[in-house]
Amino acid sequence: MKTESNKYGFSGKWSPEIEQYGFTQVPNLLLSCQGHLGLKDGELTTLLQLLTFWFEHDGKVYPSIVTLARYPSKGYSTIQKRLKSLEEKGFIKRHRKLGSSNTYNMKLCARQLYEHQKVCKDLPRRRSVSKVKVKYRPASYTTSKQYEPKRLNSKDTKGTLSAILAKKYGTSTWPTP
Repeated sequence: MKTESNKYGFSGKWSPEIEQYGFTQVPNLLLSCQGHLGLKDGELTTLLQLLTFWFEHDGKVYPSIVTLARYPSKGYSTIQKRLKSLEEKGFIKRHRKLGSSNTYNMKLCARQLYEHQKVCKDLPRRRSVSKVKVKYRPASYTTSKQYEPKRLNSKDTKGTLSAILAKKYGTSTWPTP
């Protein structure tokens, strides 16, 4: 049985089998404003590949170019050109290291999107959480005294937990299994 939170979660939308391979948080603004941001399809794909390695805001991203080329089945030089273009457009900053893979600063991408949302005239719709205020109670709602829960006085011991346990089990302590 699906719970309410599971219905809206990743595995509720896709499946637990797909979820086991992980997922990446991608802002809708990046996808919707790709053209406004001047990103070509290949550059966006490479940027999305980099995002799959970005786990923390200040975390380092350091996949090799070979790793980035593997999943979209592109060549080494194609990925190099895309990374260079992304750096020139201000979406990433590469820190080259001899003998190991480069590290990439992804905070620039977040900064680009933040600045873009301030000036873009064609933003995607915002997600909203609607709160419904009920002015009138439905006819089925009753306010009669017979449906109100009994309130216990501090002197009333008939409804206390120990009294209920004593009545049901003959003792005022929890039964042991």
